[in-house]
Amino acid sequence: MSAVHGGGLHVVADYSEAPPFSFENRSPSFTVFDLDGRFAGLKLDGFYEPEKPSVALSPKGAGLFHTERLMPDLPTGSTLYGRIMHAAEPSELPDPATLAALGEAMMEESGAATVGAHLPAAYTYLGQFIAHDLSQMRDEDPACLTLNWRSAALDLDSLFGPVDQRLQPVRDTCLSAGLRLGKTQGPNAGFDDLPRTRQGEAVIADQRNDSNLGVAQFHVALTKFHQVVASHFPHESEDEQRNITRQHFQAVVLFDYLKHLIDPVVYRDVFKNGRAVVRPDSSFDKEPFLLPVEFAAACFRFGHSMVRSEYMTWGRQNGGALAKLLELTHLGGGLEDGRLPADWVAYWPNLSGGGQNKPIEAARIDTHLAQKLFRLPDWMFPTQPSCEIAGTANLAARTLVRGRTVLIPNAQDVAARVARSLQGRPELAVLENWKIDHQTTDLVSKCLNAGVSFGERLRERTPLWFYTLREAEHFHGGQRLGPLASRIVMETIHAAIQATPNGIVDADNRVCFAPKSELGACGRGPFGPDDCPFALHDLLATRSKAN
Repeated sequence: MSAVHGGGLHVVADYSEAPPFSFENRSPSFTVFDLDGRFAGLKLDGFYEPEKPSVALSPKGAGLFHTERLMPDLPTGSTLYGRIMHAAEPSELPDPATLAALGEAMMEESGAATVGAHLPAAYTYLGQFIAHDLSQMRDEDPACLTLNWRSAALDLDSLFGPVDQRLQPVRDTCLSAGLRLGKTQGPNAGFDDLPRTRQGEAVIADQRNDSNLGVAQFHVALTKFHQVVASHFPHESEDEQRNITRQHFQAVVLFDYLKHLIDPVVYRDVFKNGRAVVRPDSSFDKEPFLLPVEFAAACFRFGHSMVRSEYMTWGRQNGGALAKLLELTHLGGGLEDGRLPADWVAYWPNLSGGGQNKPIEAARIDTHLAQKLFRLPDWMFPTQPSCEIAGTANLAARTLVRGRTVLIPNAQDVAARVARSLQGRPELAVLENWKIDHQTTDLVSKCLNAGVSFGERLRERTPLWFYTLREAEHFHGGQRLGPLASRIVMETIHAAIQATPNGIVDADNRVCFAPKSELGACGRGPFGPDDCPFALHDLLATRSKAN
């Protein structure tokens, strides 16, 4: 115990005495002390309790942080982040300047055509919605990075969760099944937008779902799907209607999204044998599921590279550059009198398939990101100057530096840790160090061969996020994730589904799901007829225009 704070505050032991959850150290508990520094017999078991005044130490014991200041609006069920392996020492990791230089080098060439992943563009924004539902790190204070402001279960708390009571939709809205839709602006206006205040602020549980038009329109589509569910099952309770929506959404994620983005060997192994790395014990009744930081801050951010520079057939009659999708949000300033122009409503057959024309493809997963992601608007990053990632609008650099901030070990060490857990399972194929910078641009190669520490180069101590993109490029041509990221992503989402009450993965790792016939599942995957019991195409086709 390094310090005790008086004034009626509980004190939480720092990590040197109560290590954070990892798979070498299974207990996520933090010891709580009373005013005199004596053991009070309380444990947080991976959860902060904001109703009890307390003080938490930063991950390395650098200082004390009042929870009243940190978490005035911490949602119920929020957790800490877990770890697949122990946190790295800062001296083991590249410095922020080295990482920022690598991030700058990852920008796609000016005028370069987007190389498609053969997967429809809608899957990019489905992935972003999943990320927002599972995880939220905040940059306002370094200690916030130890907290997950979402529930870590794939339970649609970003859709069904509480809305800031200070926000009230004063515009025309459609209320059905407990969820609102907002009206668009202009000819052919309908209830095809997020509910908004007069100033255009989105009145939803997670405001990040108004960070770009793609994820905003997917939030709208899922709202409409739930309203259809409620109309088909009017005699069910509100809780059961939400369960039906959650289960069908989880089926889309498990049977469609993951099936087409995960290495097939890993996908089949987890389905057949369960998890080997991420909480293989499945005892969520005894210990809560904590989302691995390696997933949240590295591997699942592969979706950054799937974003296209342009979407020329976004709506029925128009499309445009990525910059336009960022503008058509509250903070982007492109709304008309606080409303979305009706001609910018997503026409999903153009983005997911099922229409007369071939859908727009997502960009492939590789180490080249769309140019606009290197000069993002300031409103997207409300960080404080003290943060390591403050001062840059480059998404690649911010992602790399964030991995350092939360002390994620290098990819080679994570791969070795994962490989040890796979005894009796398919062997983990590893990207050899010399292949890390093979066939990359000269600028990226130069950065990867820069010295880091212990006489090694960045390609030998590779950031996990960069490795995720590079192994996808090497093993699958950018069409899906490579072996390491596939294992972490597949097992984490599988566990997040199992951690959801009434989820479609039961306590024995069995998948229990049968689609409701009323919702019209046709088993059509992104490439045509498929064996998905309920696919993204089904979810988007089921929604109906709100009255």
